[in-house]
Amino acid sequence: MVLSIDGRKHVHDRLRRLPGGRGSYDRTLQNAKRYFASWAGAPRSSYCYVRGTYTRFNLDFTEDFAHLVEEGLTAVSLEPVVAGPGEAYAVREEDLAGAAAEYERLAGRYLDYRRQERPVRFFHFELDPAGGPCLTKRVTGCGAGFCYLAVAVDGRLYPCHQFVGDEGFCLGDLKGRRADILIEAFRQAHVYNKPCRACWARFYCGGGCHAAAYAANGTIFAPDAIACELMRRRLECSLYVLAATKME
Repeated sequence: MVLSIDGRKHVHDRLRRLPGGRGSYDRTLQNAKRYFASWAGAPRSSYCYVRGTYTRFNLDFTEDFAHLVEEGLTAVSLEPVVAGPGEAYAVREEDLAGAAAEYERLAGRYLDYRRQERPVRFFHFELDPAGGPCLTKRVTGCGAGFCYLAVAVDGRLYPCHQFVGDEGFCLGDLKGRRADILIEAFRQAHVYNKPCRACWARFYCGGGCHAAAYAANGTIFAPDAIACELMRRRLECSLYVLAATKME
C-alpha cells in the first residue's frame, strides 16, 4: 500500500486540492495516520509507505521527510515531480545543485534518526547491491506497460497512473481489447535500447521513469536528463547510508 502525501501542510496543499479548491492535507494526514495504525505489527516484509512528490517549490524536501516522520508516518518515499519543462513546478537544470545537496542533507537526517534508534524507513535508502531485484527487473526498470498497468475508472488500461487519460498510451480495456504494439514498445524500452550504456547507475534505475522520459523528450526511449542526474545523486547517498550503517 502506498499513500500519497507530499509532506508539510503548505507543500501538500499547494498542488493537492479538493474539487472546491480547499487543500486536502488535513483529510489526507488523518487517513494516512489511521491506515498506518492499522498496519502496526505487520511483518517487515509487508509494504506500506507514504509517497511524496517534491517540486522546485520545495527543494528543502528533507523538511517534508522529517515532518512526516514526526507525524508518525515512519516509512517514506519522496520522488521528483514528473512534468514537462514548461511547467512552473518542474525541477530545472539550475535546481540540480540544490537538490543534490538536499539529498545529502536527507541522508544525514535519516542517519540521525537511526542513531536515535527510531524505526524510520526511507524507500530509496534501502539499497541492496548484492541482492535486490532480479536481472530482468534491473534491465527493464519499473515494468510499466507489460509487467503491470493502471486501470482507469472507465475500464481503460494504461502503462501506469502517470499515463492515465492520454489516449495515445491506452493499452486496451477490460472488454479484452489490447494494443499489442504499444505493449511491446514498453517491453523494449530497457537500458540496452536507451542511451544508458555508459551510466554506472543503469542497473539500479532500469532506464528511469517512462513517464518522465516522455514528458521531457516526447519518447519513452530517451530518459529525462534531469531525472537521471537526481537518480545518480540519490543512489550515491544511498550507498553512503549503506556504508555508514554497516560501520555502526
